[in-house]
Amino acid sequence: MSWRSLPIAGWLAGVLMMHGANADQLAIEVTGVDTPAANNIRAELDGGWVSGGMLTSERRRERLLDIIEVGAVNAMRPFGYYAAQATATLRQQDDGSWRTEIAVQPGPPIVIDALLLEISGEGAGSPDLRAWETRWPLHKGEVLNQVAWDAQLAQLRDLLEADGYFNATFVQQRIELYASELRAALFLEVQTGPRSVFGQVVFDQDFLAPYVLAPVPRFRSGEPYAQWQVDQLRTDLWKLGFFGAVNVSEERSSGASPPTVDLRVEVTPGKRNTHQGTLGYGTDTEWRAQYRWQRHLLSERGDSLSLGTSWQKRTRKLLITGEYRLPRRARRQEYWLFSPTLAQEDQLFELDIDGQDEKLPVAEGRLDEAFARLGRVRLRNPRDSREQLIETIFLQFVSEDNEFAEISDLDRSTLRNSTPLIPGGRVNSLALGIEWDLPVLTGRGFDLSGHRQRASLFTSSSRWA
Repeated sequence: MSWRSLPIAGWLAGVLMMHGANADQLAIEVTGVDTPAANNIRAELDGGWVSGGMLTSERRRERLLDIIEVGAVNAMRPFGYYAAQATATLRQQDDGSWRTEIAVQPGPPIVIDALLLEISGEGAGSPDLRAWETRWPLHKGEVLNQVAWDAQLAQLRDLLEADGYFNATFVQQRIELYASELRAALFLEVQTGPRSVFGQVVFDQDFLAPYVLAPVPRFRSGEPYAQWQVDQLRTDLWKLGFFGAVNVSEERSSGASPPTVDLRVEVTPGKRNTHQGTLGYGTDTEWRAQYRWQRHLLSERGDSLSLGTSWQKRTRKLLITGEYRLPRRARRQEYWLFSPTLAQEDQLFELDIDGQDEKLPVAEGRLDEAFARLGRVRLRNPRDSREQLIETIFLQFVSEDNEFAEISDLDRSTLRNSTPLIPGGRVNSLALGIEWDLPVLTGRGFDLSGHRQRASLFTSSSRWA
């Protein structure tokens, strides 16, 4: 084996075994090429550690430079440069560590002079595969880039897998390289085969009635397979709040016609109760506190209950809330919802006076409010969105009692002969309506952003007492 063919990391490792001295990583600077190629050169030479004792002789330094230059030239080939030249230098820095500077001359590139790109079979018209084909980056007359070639092939395999073309075959998948002629021919021919469909979904559990989980999958048996639907099923099951663990496994029957994917869902019960509480201080509220208790699963019917309360000192605001949910026996995800609320708060009635910057306090009192809503909630699955549309038909009752009295030290001369209408009394309101709530999300992970689109229709009858 010649030194020129020995990877730098392996050579340096062998030397370190002999010298065992304190070592520093070899700093690498690359010039003459763009960032992707420079990064690939660094990756090719990465792992090199050198110590002062390793490079004491001129012979060792020359061997290291020889290996660096060969590695840099090899690292240019995936980007279509097979005639590249590299010149490396070594420099010891003030702290004793070593630095190599590599000047690369790419030379003439390999150019694509022939391209066969063909997708056939049932998936040829798939929007995802058509979009992939539209974004294909390697065309006739362009520089060969094997990094892009490998990335496109990996992406294509992922798309075929995600859309259920598990029997896809790569009829041709090759690069014909004529380095001496500086040209290459690319051949990629794929037969997708039939698309798989969803089969049965089996829930392996014994603590929930079957009708509770049956409507959770957003797909039906016989519909085309989509990986995102399987991932979404896991998410939707987690959102129920019943489970400590969720495992969804696929059982593929590739020989069936059409190929079928059955799903087995294994779940374990989660914590039955959740307690949340906070205590804090703010300049707008002074001391404040809140507490919430939730019973995730009351019975095998999948019903749940939550109670909460909050308080703040400045306005003596007290809020007590509750919510009870009960799944319905339905084809889609539906449940009954009952949510009562009691609220009390001190309020100050202020008046805007023309020509004055500050508002004038004229009355004060306490607001008492009771609220109750009974509704039927249905989760719909819009075709153009992966987020669910929440539709609620509700009957709502509100009772509000507010009594305000004029403040004792009010200077009526500041009112400029105007008499404010001080609110007060009780109002009872009964409303019937329907509302829709659709989250709109874009991006993924930490780049996720979005908003909510809401609409409602209702009619109400109010009675003042």
